[in-house]
Formats: sequence, C-alpha cells, structure tokens
Amino acid sequence: MVTGNSQINKDHHIKFILYIDNFSLTCSTFNLSKKCFESIERHSLKNDSQKLISLIDQLLPANTISHQYSNTLVAINQTQSIFVPEQLYDEKNISNYINLNKSFENYLITKQKFTNCYAISSIDQKIEKFLKKKFKTINIKSFPSVLVDYSIYRGKKNKNEVFIYLEKDRFNIVYLQDKQFIFHNQFLFECQNDFLYFFSNCLHVLNIDQQKTSVNIISNLVKKHSYFDLMNDYIQNIIFLNKPDNFLYSQQLLDFQEYQNHHIFSQIICE
Repeated sequence: MVTGNSQINKDHHIKFILYIDNFSLTCSTFNLSKKCFESIERHSLKNDSQKLISLIDQLLPANTISHQYSNTLVAINQTQSIFVPEQLYDEKNISNYINLNKSFENYLITKQKFTNCYAISSIDQKIEKFLKKKFKTINIKSFPSVLVDYSIYRGKKNKNEVFIYLEKDRFNIVYLQDKQFIFHNQFLFECQNDFLYFFSNCLHVLNIDQQKTSVNIISNLVKKHSYFDLMNDYIQNIIFLNKPDNFLYSQQLLDFQEYQNHHIFSQIICE
C-alpha cells in the first residue's frame, strides 16, 4: 500500500520516519511546523537486509537526503529486545544480557525516556551502516523500546493496562501498573491458534484481572479482524487507541482510521 504524496517538499522542518520489521517497511514524512503528516507509505518485503537497503534506495534518491530532512527516526522490530533496570545496567558487560552473531550483528542500546531502564537488542550491521551513511542525522531504536515508552506516555494513573501492537503475523505486549513498566514480550506466529496461545498465556502468567484491566490496541488491521474477536473472549475492556490529538493528517491521508499508524506517531513522542 502506498498512501500520500510521493513528491516530498524540500523543507528543513520535515522529519523523516521509518518503521522496519521482518516483512514490511513503513516510511513517513512529518511537517514539524504544522504538526502534520504529509505522507505515509507501506511496502511489503522479505526478511532480507539487502532487499531492504535496495528498497530504501529506490524510495529516496541519495543526492537529496542530507538537506531534505531535519532528522530521521527509525524503529526496528526484527529481533528480541530485553529491558535492564538502570541500576543493574553495565555497558562493559553488555554481552551478559544478549547474545549476538557478531559476524553480522551489532548491539542496539537505548536509554528509555519514561522509565529508568535500558532496552538492548541487535541490529544487522549492513542495515545500520547503510542508514547512518544515508541520513545525516538519525536516531535508531528498537520498536519495543519505542512501544514501552509510548505505552507509559499514553497510560493512565491508578490503572492496570495492557498495550498490544498487533499485526497479522506478530504482536508486542506491554503491561503497566499505575503507569509503571512491568512487562514486555514479543511473538511471531503463523496462525490464529498460535496467537491465541501466546495472548492467553501472557494473561495467565501476569495474573491479569480480565474484568478490570484495559487492553489498548495499536494496530493497522481492520477492527473486524478475527484476532480481535478472539481477544474479546478473554478481555472485556478492549480499546482501539486513537491518534494523539496534537497530530494532523494532510488531505491525502484522511482515509486512515484514527487508531492506525501508532508505529509512526510513537517515534515522534518518544524521540
């Protein structure tokens, strides 16, 4: 799916945003002065670093990048992330937290914005090198890092809440108590039964009160998708989280539903 104007104005007040997972790339331009999204484009791809690099090259001519955007935000949702409390974090012993294939991966470390911990994951060396060369000013994070901060930002005091980022083949889950970060995990699945197993097991392990706990959905799927019907059998209070009020869509993006594109909004809020 491609939505929006492919002719991006040369404007130093434009922020460029990328979301990358194993099967898709979403790119967006955001006008800082107008607080308005000017384009949002989603492209399917296979889990192949070279094809991803080629796709970004096709979308963005190399000679226009450095002067076209104020800065670039990237969230990568391809590998597992772990969260380490700040008081326990030791950069000298980073290998104790997560194992890398050092022949093609680097550590991706982020200090959380709204909670006192670090997110640690990995990034493909080719992708990291390409992005840093392609964009003059860039901030790369794991998507779980962004999602945890975004959940805290959108969460409510004195409530227990679940935030779920759900697509057709993956979901990330965050659990908060009184806006305090308790839990994150992420899952890939191939069928409804797999999804239902992972989801229901999280509810069980976390001992979530299924009558009182709100589940906030962050998704680009249609609301009538069967996954949401399955969730309704386990949780009474399911909420499709709406777009933040302080963000606008340009005219050509008004067909998007209010609950879509949080994988893009969240990166600006949690920058």
